[in-house]
Amino acid sequence: MSMWGRCCAGALILASGVGAGAKSVVPPATQITTGDAEWFWPTWSPDGREILASAKQPGGDSEIKILRSDGGGLRTVGHGPTTDRHPRWVGNDLIAFDSDRHGKYDLFVVRADGSALSRLTSHAADDAAAFPSPDGRWIAYTSNRTGRWALHIMRPDGSGERQLADLPKHIYSPAWSADAKRIVFMTAAPNSDLYDVDVESAAVRPFVATDVSEGGVRWSPDGARLVYVRGDGPNRELMIIGADGTGSRRVDVPSGELSWLTWCPDNKRVVFTRTEAGNEDVYAVDVDDGRVARLTDHPSRDTSPSCGPGGRVVFGSARAPAMNLFVVPIP
Repeated sequence: MSMWGRCCAGALILASGVGAGAKSVVPPATQITTGDAEWFWPTWSPDGREILASAKQPGGDSEIKILRSDGGGLRTVGHGPTTDRHPRWVGNDLIAFDSDRHGKYDLFVVRADGSALSRLTSHAADDAAAFPSPDGRWIAYTSNRTGRWALHIMRPDGSGERQLADLPKHIYSPAWSADAKRIVFMTAAPNSDLYDVDVESAAVRPFVATDVSEGGVRWSPDGARLVYVRGDGPNRELMIIGADGTGSRRVDVPSGELSWLTWCPDNKRVVFTRTEAGNEDVYAVDVDDGRVARLTDHPSRDTSPSCGPGGRVVFGSARAPAMNLFVVPIP
């Protein structure tokens, strides 16, 4: 454990489960991007060596960028005078994203070195938000070809494309199981619910459906359980549930508008944001022992965190002249 971790762990334990107005020791964050671009959707590479994100330039174009966690090695991939967004790793060398470079949003893949850019979809409707399976064999995404957002999957080379689920309400935020055999997703508000679909049979069943909203679902890396939020607005609660849909329980974190849930690779810690009085900050919680660590405490917006190896969290923050990227350790 680092010197910072030894000296401050006790303070963070005392901060666990405290009221929304209480203060806890916050670790220092390191800024890794500069300039006027607005950085969004950062995510760690599977090997933890690099960070992938979309950077919106002052002129309006959004570019896919890759850099190291110290800010070095910055490069652009898939560049074009367009909006390239929602980049996600497919293994360590391939990147999936959606782009409006042909008018409507379509899905694309590109190598991490910027080569082999390939268009995967070409429909009159929008195809958006690629979610690769953990084994890299499939890409899940949403499409509004039917007039509402439905769930589709295909291979990274564009083959095997098929619709997997289409419900009377929009479908969002698909989350893959570790074995890539199931996807849990949320439906649109009001009163959003969680559904489970079998990838092979396309059989859909309710997973968590109550008289309050459930959303933001994310599957743990080991496939044993899922995290999601229950409730609306400032009354959202953080929930854990087993992969078989049983054992749902509340995780005691400060109340507020909770969003941007992401698991750490250790399968124990969940990183999320909490908005209070219009300001968004980043937190982490150990879902087994309940220890809460506040990772940011700044009057500017801190958002879209991603947890990488060793408990390092990358997030976007408006504390710089623009929405730049910062890295902070979980104590």
